[in-house]
This record gives sequence, C-alpha cells and structure tokens, in this order.
Amino acid sequence: MGASTAPGSPGGRGRVAGALVTIASAGLMGGMVFAPWLGPGSASSGSALTGWDISDIATGGQKWFISDFFDGFSPFFPGLTVLVAAAIVALIGVGLLVAVRRVRGGTAVLLRLIGIAAMALPVVDVAIVLTSGPGSDIVFFQWGLIGAVVGGLGGVFGIAWATGKPPLTRGLRPDA
Repeated sequence: MGASTAPGSPGGRGRVAGALVTIASAGLMGGMVFAPWLGPGSASSGSALTGWDISDIATGGQKWFISDFFDGFSPFFPGLTVLVAAAIVALIGVGLLVAVRRVRGGTAVLLRLIGIAAMALPVVDVAIVLTSGPGSDIVFFQWGLIGAVVGGLGGVFGIAWATGKPPLTRGLRPDA
C-alpha cells in the first residue's frame, strides 16, 4: 500500500507547501508587471516604464513579443505576456493545492516545463537589456523586472516541491 498524500500526511504537507509557494510566487511575478521594469541609466533622465506600460506602448502582435526591442534581433516579452504566464503558474499552483493525490510521471514533468518556460520570460528580458541594450548609462532594468524573475524562480521551485517524491518516513513506503 502506498503512502497517503492527504493534507495531514507527510507526502501531503510537501505537496500543499509547494502549491502555496507556487501560488505566492505567481502572485509576485504578476504583481511585478506593474512595477518599474526599465528606467533611465546614469547618463539619461526620464521616468521608468513598467511592464504594463511597455505592453500599452506596443501595438498588434508586439503586445505579446517584441523581436527587435533594441537594434537588431533582441527579443523582449512585455508585461502582458509575463502576466499571462504568471496566471498560468497560479492555476497550476491551485490545481496542485486541490489535487487529491501527488502529481507524478509525465504530468509532473510537463508542469515543471511550463514553470521553467514561464520563468524564462523575465530572465530573457533581463539578459536582453544587459547584452543588447544601449548600455546601463542609457537604460537599465529596474527592481520590478528582478521581482518578476524571483517570482518565476519561486514558481519553478514550488512546482518541483509539490510534484517531487514525498520523503520516506518510518513505517510508510512511497507510492509505487
């Protein structure tokens, strides 16, 4: 007989805790869309742009993905895309929270891959500002974009925690 994953059991506590971390991280990632993402560098003046401001300025398909944010190929994901990714991670967290049993196998791998893809969006944005941007003296990323990255990392960690194997406890065998 396999170990129970009910909320009070050893396996259930990890699933619930991981799901709660996933939901909180998705909330952080989504909230950071409305915080400053890009601001003026040390040699320029102006106001900071939030991820949502960038989505508002973009037109058409560029509300989801901007392939030439700076000169040449420099992919950038505006706030709308990151907000939708955060909502998907939050839905995964809620699903893991209400699940009767621990998610395993191919489903667990798929959920982890979705979490990694959601985390990659703000990571790509930071990397593009650092590598393709005009330089930190002109424009530099702000704390909102870093917060979105932290939220994405937390989402990946929470999904992995909730879908991982429960710890072995004395007298119980893990699910087969």
